[in-house]
Amino acid sequence: MSAEILAELERIKHERADTVRSFHRRYSRKRLQALMGEVGAAILVDPDLVIYMATQMFERLVDYPPSELQGESIKRLIPTRFHERHDIQTANFLKDPHTLSMMRQPLPILRRDGTERLVRIEIEPCKLDTDRYFVARFYDEQGEE
Repeated sequence: MSAEILAELERIKHERADTVRSFHRRYSRKRLQALMGEVGAAILVDPDLVIYMATQMFERLVDYPPSELQGESIKRLIPTRFHERHDIQTANFLKDPHTLSMMRQPLPILRRDGTERLVRIEIEPCKLDTDRYFVARFYDEQGEE
């Protein structure tokens, strides 16, 4: 990975270091769980690409209890062979966050047992007060959300 990409990711990380703490202060976990439960198989990710919350439907998709994913990097769900490409694409996306649909081609996601499952993904930026987050919705190839 190039030094420029690493520097950009580091800058973004430091810029938003207090995001999770401020988020905790303003939003109750119950309220967020209710909101997230309405979107199906999904995760809420902060700008540092750390999973803040996962839905129960997402648990069925990847077999991770939501509490086990909380605080983990999203890379835990991405096969290693895609890490570098994902870093480049993520750095570009974070420069200009927008709704992103990856519905045309299924992508692999890592399940808890190390197997891969093909999913289609939609990512939508959202602001909660002044904090920026991303909701990633997952649709499996069997048509289950």
